[in-house]
Amino acid sequence: MSLIISLAQKTKPTYIGIMKLIFYFSTLFLTVSLFPSEKCTYSFQPKDTNLGFAAFKFTEKVRVEGKFDKFQVLGNPSGKDLVDFGRKVKFKIEVDSINTGNPERDGKIKKFFFGEMKKTSEITGYFRNIQLNSNSGNAELILKMNQQERTIPINFTLNDNQLSLKGTLDVLQWNAKNSLEALNKECHALHIGKDGVSKLWSEVEIFLTTTLLKTCK
Repeated sequence: MSLIISLAQKTKPTYIGIMKLIFYFSTLFLTVSLFPSEKCTYSFQPKDTNLGFAAFKFTEKVRVEGKFDKFQVLGNPSGKDLVDFGRKVKFKIEVDSINTGNPERDGKIKKFFFGEMKKTSEITGYFRNIQLNSNSGNAELILKMNQQERTIPINFTLNDNQLSLKGTLDVLQWNAKNSLEALNKECHALHIGKDGVSKLWSEVEIFLTTTLLKTCK
C-alpha cells in the first residue's frame, strides 16, 4: 500500500504539469485565432511632403537651395512595408513649379536650363533595388528628363512614419551640358566667385522628407 501511495505522489506533479501545458497551448491557440496580429500598410501623403534640391555656384561651391511645389505620385500606391510601397511608387515633377525663393532666378532656370532640354515640362521617376535594414537603407532612383533615363543611388532613413531621402546627381549624365552652359551664360556675373571665375556646378543634391500614412487593421 505504501508503495502505491508513493508512486501516486511521484506521478501527481507530472499530471499537473501536463494539464498546465495543455491549458497554455489552448489559450495561445484561442488568442491567435480570436485576435490575429495587425496587418499594416503604408501610403503617401502629398501635403506632408517636401521635395527639395541644392545647386552650387562659384568655384568655392556655395549652395543655392530650392524646391518643387508641384509633384504627383501616380495612382494610389500602398504596401505592406516600406520596400513593398517603394516598388509601387511612380511620380512626376512639374519643372515650372521650381521655387528658389527668387522669382527672377526661377524664371531663368525654367527658360535657360529646362527650356534647353527636349520635352521636359515634367521630370518622371521611380525606385528599384530597395534595401532596408532596420530604419535605414538605400535604393536606386531612376529619373527621366531631356528624354534620357538615368539612375541615381540614394540613401534613406525611416523613423516611425517619417521618411527622409537624399542623393546626388550630375546633370551631364542627362546630356544637359547645353542647358548648364546656357544658364551660366545668362547668369554669368552672378556666378563669379572670389577667384573671378564664373562657375555653375553640374552636381545637384536632391532630398525629400515625408510622413507616410500607416494604416493597421
